[in-house]
Amino acid sequence: MYIDPRRKRSFKKTLEANFLLLVAFMLVSVSYSQTSNLVATSNGGVLISCPSQWDNVGIYSCQALNDDILNNDGWASAQNTSALNFDFRFSGSQTAFISQFRINTGTGEDVYWSRDIQIFTSNNNGTTWVLRQTATLPNSDNTLTYNITSVQANRVRLRILDGYSNDFWELGEFEAIGSFVDQCDPAASGNLDTDGDGVSDCLLYP
Repeated sequence: MYIDPRRKRSFKKTLEANFLLLVAFMLVSVSYSQTSNLVATSNGGVLISCPSQWDNVGIYSCQALNDDILNNDGWASAQNTSALNFDFRFSGSQTAFISQFRINTGTGEDVYWSRDIQIFTSNNNGTTWVLRQTATLPNSDNTLTYNITSVQANRVRLRILDGYSNDFWELGEFEAIGSFVDQCDPAASGNLDTDGDGVSDCLLYP
């Protein structure tokens, strides 16, 4: 009688192995579904375009626009400015799904409020932009939330068109809320080599 020399895996061990794989998959899925403020410096966000600021560092500089502090100690423009574009990218230049924007309208002196704004997203590193939100901000200290249909992007632009004063404009904070795209998910990322360098994006963003 022939006896297979290979040791057969028991049903229990197979079930345990499958369960562990399921747990691992769920942990990875949860890690990519968590939302955060994608443009905050504490999360790796980078302001790549600072068209106007009163100081070079700290309060009243562009650094205060995405420092993850929702209060009135924010950014201030130079004097007599015109429409301004502030462009942000995310940690590691990753792509994300964005579903919400938040703005704190606070000013240091309760005078130089920003007024009309637009928010754009780009999914091609700023080559083209799509308008996602327009708003007229109040001349008072508020934290405003703007929910949008989730969109995929790797850049965000905040455009401040004007203010309630002709001298200076100020803004407390800008946030873009979303979650990073799983680069190992072809359905989300489009393929496993989104930058076309011949190296799987899974190796770049494990």
